[in-house]
Amino acid sequence: GLLSPTMAFEGHKGAVTGVAWASTRSLFTGSYDHNIVSWDVEAGTQLNVLYGPKAVNGLDYNPLNALVASCYPDNTVRVWDPRVGGNAVGPTATFQSHLQWVSSVRWCATGQHYLASASYDGSVKVWDIRAQRGATHTIESAHDGGKVLCVDWSQAGEILSGGSDNMVKSHVLTMPSSGDD
Repeated sequence: GLLSPTMAFEGHKGAVTGVAWASTRSLFTGSYDHNIVSWDVEAGTQLNVLYGPKAVNGLDYNPLNALVASCYPDNTVRVWDPRVGGNAVGPTATFQSHLQWVSSVRWCATGQHYLASASYDGSVKVWDIRAQRGATHTIESAHDGGKVLCVDWSQAGEILSGGSDNMVKSHVLTMPSSGDD
């Protein structure tokens, strides 16, 4: 049968482009209004707002390190610590080397330091948030010259990507051993 909403979370002033559970009681949303908002699910109220510089294309929450990763049309991935507040505090890390819009970002399912991003430039990149440098891995032309629209990790560390070539592709990377993941 048809389902009707049990709750509505109102407060964004632009299209909502990402949602991620933080716990059974809270979630994060990202929007074209540039903001990432954390919500109290039971009350339906805003807990915190992270004010970004650009429209948010997507986001993901990592329960292992309590950080939020977000992606943007300015070719950038930003990592936020929502525990430090939002008004005057910017992202804790910024990663740039994509050549076009970043369309999707996902934390590694089994580690707290790695995240993957997908871009309209056709690449998938893996980032180590401990290093403020370029991507640790880049999969160029992941979808035969087309845009990469989404990315996700398996529990085994395999990266899946979906692209404008109407395909889902699997990418297996050898990740460096960090000893604490």
